[in-house]
Formats: sequence, structure tokens, C-alpha cells
Amino acid sequence: MTGKRAGGVRATYHRGNTRSDAIAAGHALLSAGGVEAVTTVAVAARLNVSRAAVARAFPSISDLHAVLAEDCVRLLGKDLAQAEDAYRFAEPQARWAAIAHAYLAWSRSHPHEYALVFRTPSSGEARPLFEESGEPVPDAFELGLPPWDGDPAENPAFARWALLHGLATLLNEGPLHDLDVQSADRVVNAAVAQLVVLLTEAYRPSGTP
Repeated sequence: MTGKRAGGVRATYHRGNTRSDAIAAGHALLSAGGVEAVTTVAVAARLNVSRAAVARAFPSISDLHAVLAEDCVRLLGKDLAQAEDAYRFAEPQARWAAIAHAYLAWSRSHPHEYALVFRTPSSGEARPLFEESGEPVPDAFELGLPPWDGDPAENPAFARWALLHGLATLLNEGPLHDLDVQSADRVVNAAVAQLVVLLTEAYRPSGTP
């Protein structure tokens, strides 16, 4: 069966699962060129199908962006869970440091995916880390903290995320973007060490030595 794709070029329709293949193509395009590269036309061209075929699976490109963002959340959550598990017998400070390093490592090695999850409107607002995603991401950020039943905006887990997110953004898109790998590593090591001390002291339960 044949049809027209972008530019009027005749092409043989791809006979696989268009939805799952479009997701795979979207991830490849995202990794190579960022969210702006993930378009209906680009996905159709990569799969050698018509734009209509992609549109049947994802009526709006924002729908595909949202699915890609959800996948990225799961991948990040898996890395954080593995980091925590590797230090499961360590003190809470060491476990939290491992999680912080894993978070920053993922953001630096997947900058386009990180930007999709945390910066583009299609991924939703403040959704990624504190909604159910199939991975223990919220637990990772709450590690070693006392139970919180106050104002959600003052939750120390959010403070941890905000500080790490700020550093990740500086490294990926801000003034620290041009640092060489070794210098960036030193910044991360120093920042994580400071964050561990500051947040441990700030949220230590009263009466705890």
C-alpha cells in the first residue's frame, strides 16, 4: 500500500505498530535535536508513513510530547531508584547524595529529555516528580526527611528538587553550560556536598542530635 508523505513523495506505508513506532521515532528525534525536532512531519518521514498515519496515533504533536515526557520521567525515576538501592545500607546523607548525583548525571546526559520534562508546556506543570509515575521518585526526594503534613509548597522534598533543578538548569542552559566536563564535575561534587549538609541540618527533627 502506498501513500504520500511530506513533499508529495510516494512512499510505502510502514506496517508496524504506528503508535509504538512513533514513540520510538520521537525519542530518537528528541535525543538528537530537542523537542523542536519532534514534529508530525519528522516522525512521518522517519517511519516512511504519511502524516495522517501519525496523526491517527497522536492527533496533536503535544500528545506525543506528553508520552515522551512520561517515558523520560520513568527513566529518570529508574536511575534514582538504582542509586538509592546501591547505597541502601549507607547513612541517609550518603544515600541522598547518591540520589542527587544520579539526578544531575541524568539531566546532564539527557539534556533534551530533561528540558522536555521540566520546561516545555506539553509536559504539564510541576507534574513529573511528585505524581505517580511507576517509579519511587517521590520516596527518593523524601529520603531521610521527617513526615510532612504542612503546606505542600513548603515540603522539604520540593526544596531538594528546586535546588537540584536550579543547578541542572545552570549546567545545561545557563552560565555553567560551557564548563568542561571536569570542571562541571567539580561544581556538582561541591554543590551536592553543600546541599546534603544544609538540607540535613535545616530539616533535622527537633531533639535529634
